[in-house]
Amino acid sequence: MNSDFIIETVNGDTGEYNQKTFEWTNSKKSLNKPFNPYKTRAFFGLDLSVGVVSADISTSGKDTLTHKPQGASAQVVPGSLAKEQQQLSLSEIPFLNIESIPRVGGVTPDVLYFNFPTASHKEGYEKVVKAIGQGWIKSYITQIKTALEQSVINGAPATHQYLSNIIGKDAGADVTAMDQNLVNSFNGVENFLKYFVETMVRRVRKSGNEKGLMDVADSKGKDIIKNKLKELVGKVEPTPKKVVKNAAPAKNTPVKKKARTLQEAIREIISQNLKHF
Repeated sequence: MNSDFIIETVNGDTGEYNQKTFEWTNSKKSLNKPFNPYKTRAFFGLDLSVGVVSADISTSGKDTLTHKPQGASAQVVPGSLAKEQQQLSLSEIPFLNIESIPRVGGVTPDVLYFNFPTASHKEGYEKVVKAIGQGWIKSYITQIKTALEQSVINGAPATHQYLSNIIGKDAGADVTAMDQNLVNSFNGVENFLKYFVETMVRRVRKSGNEKGLMDVADSKGKDIIKNKLKELVGKVEPTPKKVVKNAAPAKNTPVKKKARTLQEAIREIISQNLKHF
């Protein structure tokens, strides 16, 4: 976990050994590839010119690798996390184009709340928030949308369970043969769903059965954001905006004549008759 480490190689025949220190940031890409001793020998500084009879992986009998916590979140235990709640304004996620989350009673808050089951979830959330601010999440969504439109992909790899619920699953997808930018997009949106959307909770209640609870899942908020993601990648049609129709003009209705008195009625009759003379 973001720590430098040392690898010792020992020649079982001569007893000669080499020691090399690796920086995690420069080594993780090479280490993540399938192991091939002839391609990896330069990386480890090995001399395989005489050929290899056998190779064993062993340990020194003690763990010398120490982890370097990144921020306070790495030291937070689940019990403490359960009592913590963070928030983020929807205005800080402009690419979603969601102004508020409708709630019961007509309340439409523009703030999202989060609670984390593990320290890893909190660390993942913090990385996602940083990626949002840098514009990466929006870029990842755009790249996936383009790949779907151009039929480069039919869905997400089977390893990306959260993303599969948005764009569907392609069990035959081979990430090793894909463009690295597209793979990064898969990973970025998967993390956005896992560490951001799935950690959304409702605001702490001040009364009722949920009073003081920090980890009540925000099911409605999650569904709204997931549906928006489906819309952004072209999996569903955009939600049409409600058009307020102008009220139709009232039809001319006959004006009721004011009731007349008997005297007024007689005068009108006489007046009408006098016109004939």
